[in-house]
Parts: sequence; structure tokens; C-alpha cells
Amino acid sequence: QKEHDTVHSSTVLILEHLSEPLRKELSYETVVHWIATHPFFSAVNSKMPVFMHRLCHSALIEIALASGDIVFTAGHEAKQMLFIKQGDLQYVGLNRIVLEPALQQQESFVEPALWVSWRHMGDCKVLSPGELIGICNDLFAKEMCLHHLPWSFCKMYAVDFCEKLNAIAP
Repeated sequence: QKEHDTVHSSTVLILEHLSEPLRKELSYETVVHWIATHPFFSAVNSKMPVFMHRLCHSALIEIALASGDIVFTAGHEAKQMLFIKQGDLQYVGLNRIVLEPALQQQESFVEPALWVSWRHMGDCKVLSPGELIGICNDLFAKEMCLHHLPWSFCKMYAVDFCEKLNAIAP
């Protein structure tokens, strides 16, 4: 796929004239398919659909990618979890070993950024044009603490995630 084949919603001027509820619904419909493949977001979507609509509208961003773009480099602070909507990405760890196969469509990565202070442990480069969906950690946290139910679920998931992360041998 070529870089110019994808239309980004920010370039469609008529969308600015939609009502706020319609914009929220559109935000939800354009990204939920991609993020609901993840266990946490699948559960939020099924148990708290109204909250999932809020989250899709306020904490998610779409990031257009061109071949050769650098997504992140080792040592930099991770500020978002990422989902691959289109394109292929190459991840090279600190040990200079290339992750095989390359990261591909519908995969998620950098999840620790949502739950802990995290620094990237390698470099990520775009191999083919596409798009990412990012969940900004600060906006995610702001939304999660607005109501007791999402906050409680989030806390339970985060504790479990951190226990599994700490169990991984260095």
C-alpha cells in the first residue's frame, strides 16, 4: 500500500461539523475493531461500552506512518501503547537482535506504558506505510479515574500485568 492511499480523518473537513455525540461515535467505530483484540480493551468494551466510547474519543490517536519513519528509539520514555492498524514495523532490541517476524497488522505493543513508567528497550522503524493507533498513557489514566468501576477494573488488571512483567527473567 502506498502512503497516499490512506485518508486520515483530520483531512476530512466536514467531520468538524458533526455534533459531539456523533464525533464520539465515529471515533469509537473507527478504532474499536483494532483495540478490542486486546484482552483488557475487549473486557472494557463488553462490560463498560459507554466508557469505551469515551476512551476511544479522548485517549486514542491515529498516527500516519511512512516507510522509514522511526516510531521510537531505545531509552526514550514510552508515553503510549500502540496498535498496528496498517503497515509492518521492525523492532531491534538493545542486544541488536531483530524481532522476527516483523510487527504486523493488528498487533499491539508497548503495553507497559499504560501501567508503569517505561523506557523503550529497543528501536522501532516502519518497514511499510501504514497507521498506528496510540493510547496516550496520561489521557488514559485521566479517563480511567473518572468513575469507580473502570478504575477498579483497571487497577486489578494493572496489578496482574505488573506481576507477570516482574516474573520475566532479565
